[in-house]
Amino acid sequence: MKFSTRVRYGMRAMVELAQGGEDRPVPLAALAQRQNLSIKYLENLFHALRDAGLVLASRGPHGGYRLARPADGITVLEVAQALDGRVQLVECVGNPRFCDQTNHCQTFPLWADLSRVLEARMAQISLAMLVRNELSLPEVIHE
Repeated sequence: MKFSTRVRYGMRAMVELAQGGEDRPVPLAALAQRQNLSIKYLENLFHALRDAGLVLASRGPHGGYRLARPADGITVLEVAQALDGRVQLVECVGNPRFCDQTNHCQTFPLWADLSRVLEARMAQISLAMLVRNELSLPEVIHE
């Protein structure tokens, strides 16, 4: 399973907003430049984030985007769901009609369980935790 570029880039932009604090709007052009993304692409992402109630937009010479709530109250699960919908490891978990084998598939419970575990872990991680670098990096496995 891979997270989409929408989720990866949106998460980076949200962490950058969290680093800037909750009161100062960040212009989209500045975010786009620092993240090396097009403004159009970020506009698309921020439209979804705004619709989900995760960011607020302000107009004017000092306008831009800011977090709608404190960074410790926004989870990575919320950001991922706002940008891509439900987090699922395989298509059939979110849409049982996707596969006609779902009702008697012996691996379906595995994918459903792993999807629940991933969602639960993502719900435990806030933007503030990412800003504070509270997640430890896994050891690199050398083969």
